[in-house]
Amino acid sequence: ISSNPDRLPDTIRSRCSRINFMPLPPKACEEVIRRAFSQGAKVKAHKSGEAIPPVHLAGMVRLSMGKPGTALSEDLIEQRARFVSLLNNMLNMDKDGWTSREDMEKWFDHLFILLRDMAVMKITRDETHLINADLKEYTDKMSNAMDIKGIIEQFQRLNALKRHLHFNLNKSLTWNYTGSLLRKDMDRSYA
Repeated sequence: ISSNPDRLPDTIRSRCSRINFMPLPPKACEEVIRRAFSQGAKVKAHKSGEAIPPVHLAGMVRLSMGKPGTALSEDLIEQRARFVSLLNNMLNMDKDGWTSREDMEKWFDHLFILLRDMAVMKITRDETHLINADLKEYTDKMSNAMDIKGIIEQFQRLNALKRHLHFNLNKSLTWNYTGSLLRKDMDRSYA
């Protein structure tokens, strides 16, 4: 089982069956997380036996994007807080804070979610469609200087960069390049 079949050698992929899993709707995802927690599953973000606050559960459901296993195995709220901290550091031209290529990949995934939320706010102004609904004000302020075309162009440039991460790009150079791209368009006064 692989979420990244393109990274498997062709000789192995040719012998594999492909099974696509669709993300669960938010209500079903919430129910799976709630049921797993009530059955004693360890949720990384919480101590066993404590109730998950509804606001925290809603955030976990949105950030997991229909993948309850991710919500149960990773502290998505903490990852997002780290992403925001690193983004602010990057926009303020601080030293790079990535620890590994996997850390870089997760950071870019969170950045793409932020860009998606910026686009949603520019197009609809409807916060019910945001993945980072609790960061609505931050998202809105960061995108003040950007139009929808700029958001799409940023996404395309950064997605092309992310595809090259498997070449073991230098972390500091990637940090500085990414920061220079983001500083061109994002409103840094809120970082």
